[in-house]
Amino acid sequence: MSELESNENITEHESNVLEPTTNIVSNILEETFIDLVKKSLENEETKKKISIPLTPEVTSIINNIISLTPNTLTDIEKAAIEIIKDGKIDSKDIPNLIIVIQSLYQFIYSLKNVKFDAKKRADVTSSSLKYILHLLVLEKKIKIDEERQAEFLTQMDALIDSCIGLLSYSKSLKTKGCLKKIFG
Repeated sequence: MSELESNENITEHESNVLEPTTNIVSNILEETFIDLVKKSLENEETKKKISIPLTPEVTSIINNIISLTPNTLTDIEKAAIEIIKDGKIDSKDIPNLIIVIQSLYQFIYSLKNVKFDAKKRADVTSSSLKYILHLLVLEKKIKIDEERQAEFLTQMDALIDSCIGLLSYSKSLKTKGCLKKIFG
């Protein structure tokens, strides 16, 4: 075996060793964030600081996310970091937020043991997402200057409400058919 082939084998072996280590570190970070969310649901003081009302339905949904699809929390965190990367919320951030809302809404819709009408599903999606984002800011997972936190959270909540409003908007636009007009 030549020296070049030997070096290639060593390099190949080193890259194989690094991959699992990276995955382990990534899993530890995800578990930490999941643990943070779990602890926040049990801590009354943290819930008061977040100031998003947690109904039993919202708490149940967040617990279902933790147990069934913990990567959803990581996706929300990554999207939130991406949204505020440039220090402000603007129109180019909306697609990222819509993807997160869509993913969360579909998750809630897919739960077999939870039956909500469209409005309740939209409300629970909104409250769950707001709670998680407020927690990310409170726990400094998303770094925002202290003086800008309230403004950021208000803007984020308004943006979430606007996007969520679109989910239930079609339900409010019931058009009357021609038979209802004639006989109605």
